[in-house]
Amino acid sequence: VDKGGNAIGSVGTSNQVDVVYIRDDGGFDVAATSAATSVRLQTNNTVTQSGVIDTPLLILTSSGAGTGDFNLGTQNNVLTDVQTSNTVNTIALRDDAGFTVGSLSVDTALTLSTDGAVDQSAVINVPTLTLESAGGSGVFTLNTQANTITTLTTGASTVDQVAFRDDGGFAVGTL
Repeated sequence: VDKGGNAIGSVGTSNQVDVVYIRDDGGFDVAATSAATSVRLQTNNTVTQSGVIDTPLLILTSSGAGTGDFNLGTQNNVLTDVQTSNTVNTIALRDDAGFTVGSLSVDTALTLSTDGAVDQSAVINVPTLTLESAGGSGVFTLNTQANTITTLTTGASTVDQVAFRDDGGFAVGTL
């Protein structure tokens, strides 16, 4: 369902499928979704979730650069790699076992939450990066790329370890 004009409301899978590509520029909710290869979510509005997303590759995108709010931080998702295909507005993402961040370009704020380990394979570009861990055991190794951020924070959360790199400099909020 990758064409514009969809009005989905809520989408999910009852069994594992190979690939999921959902586009609704007005926003939608993701119920339990399992894909063997990838899940691609596209909107210019808001994507929420009421079920777990289980896939090796999660791609978030919008039709208009800088739009699209992805609130995927309410469930313990099962992910391997997460990336954006263009610039979105905000992302909140949770996988308590950990995941790898691919190229992420976000206009406003990015929140990564885990009790496991988060590492990276590509650059993160966002003004505010918030790292969270519900159990305080999250390990964030985000120092292998020349990231571009303005502020790094853990907000009210406690994490175990943070390694971060931004060659242009950045402000440290609450850590």
